[in-house]
Amino acid sequence: MINLTRSGDVLVLNGVPLIFPDMYQSGWLVIHGLNQLLMPPIKEIVGESFSELDGGEDKPDVLDFDEYVYGSP
Repeated sequence: MINLTRSGDVLVLNGVPLIFPDMYQSGWLVIHGLNQLLMPPIKEIVGESFSELDGGEDKPDVLDFDEYVYGSP
């Protein structure tokens, strides 16, 4: 989703000013000049930890090299 706001006479897309509207225009394409890279809005993570995002399983933070390469003993 792109949040569109206005700051004076400048359109702002997700906090990035549109500094050169209609830089290029054809029958099917319009290019606008932005001051920065346009990023999607940041979504807030709800919950106590990131483990809830993958089903709640606690996984080790560090992999054992031998276990990774050769499998579990």
